[in-house]
Amino acid sequence: MKRKWLIAAGMLLSFALTTHAQDKNFHIYLCIGQSNMVGAAKVQPADSVVDARFQSLNAVNDQDRTMGTWRKAVPPLCRRYAGIGPTDFFGRQMVKVLPEKVRVGVVHVAVNGCASDLFHKNLYQDYVKNVTADWMKKEIEYYNGNPRQRLLDMARQAQKEGVIKGILYHQGETDAWNEGWLDKMKFIYQDILSELHLNAKQVPLLVGEVVGNDQHGVCAGANKMIDRIQEVIPTAHVISSYGCQVGPDNLHFAHEGYEELGKRYALKMLSLEGYQVDASAASIATTKSEGASFKLTATLKGNKAIVTSDQPLKSLEVVSFSGHAVRQLTLKGEKKVEVNLKGLKEPVLVFVGTAVNGAKETYKIYMEKSKQ
Repeated sequence: MKRKWLIAAGMLLSFALTTHAQDKNFHIYLCIGQSNMVGAAKVQPADSVVDARFQSLNAVNDQDRTMGTWRKAVPPLCRRYAGIGPTDFFGRQMVKVLPEKVRVGVVHVAVNGCASDLFHKNLYQDYVKNVTADWMKKEIEYYNGNPRQRLLDMARQAQKEGVIKGILYHQGETDAWNEGWLDKMKFIYQDILSELHLNAKQVPLLVGEVVGNDQHGVCAGANKMIDRIQEVIPTAHVISSYGCQVGPDNLHFAHEGYEELGKRYALKMLSLEGYQVDASAASIATTKSEGASFKLTATLKGNKAIVTSDQPLKSLEVVSFSGHAVRQLTLKGEKKVEVNLKGLKEPVLVFVGTAVNGAKETYKIYMEKSKQ
């Protein structure tokens, strides 16, 4: 009898310690995506000032971080050489509004230029096998070749200390161009919920738009599909990018754009959690477009691209989907330019032309499709 009592007491003590370890006032958010979730804007000195209540769980091992450990969310959050992005400003806004007793933690897993397949349980292996760009291979290897599994592993660890309250997803530039993306998103969301034993009604999915037409975003067309996410996921909510300032490549947001976008993520999440905030800016339609300032096109011819413009150009930049400038040309009013692409292994290139009058326009080429 005494032995049974001791066993029961031990079980109760173990339960008490476990429940004590999970702080219900530690709110966890999973942050997933490609380059705009990684963060492409340069970290400014003032960005290092962060409320200690905003924490980041390291999802990789690197010289400045140890995987599986929490730290104050000083950027860069994703990896050592990343920039600042929406997650940074999401967390900062959250702790501004939430009660002092509440902490915010983020689990951040993102890969520049990736398709949604990388986070899909049944598709990631084939996707990884077919990656040709060395920079993408290196980023995926940070997660031991499986970002989805790393996300789940880190999320489970975070659950031991806090409560997962939502998922932020910013991706789509690469593949949100047909309904197949919607089907993949439904699977990815349900897969995460199932693996982590979460309830969709308690863990909403916030999906951010890419740079919109109002900013001459080169992938703005993807927003038509992103805006339909609630058709397949009732607990999903679109975060508008309208008015969020774009960077020089017309693909990634500028520092100010990330700040506004992150704030919109936060205000929407706070409103869903019952806080009285104005989340109207998060839902502005991105269909308000002023159209292109001039016409810019590019066609492939062997290892070269022929770029044409209906306005004289003063410069032309070729940018990879990771945000790196791979070619930069200074021009003198040409309307037709030949660009040498020999040696480039990028799957997608964005041509950014600046006209003599200062107007800027972009054109995107899928390299593999163009060669077929």
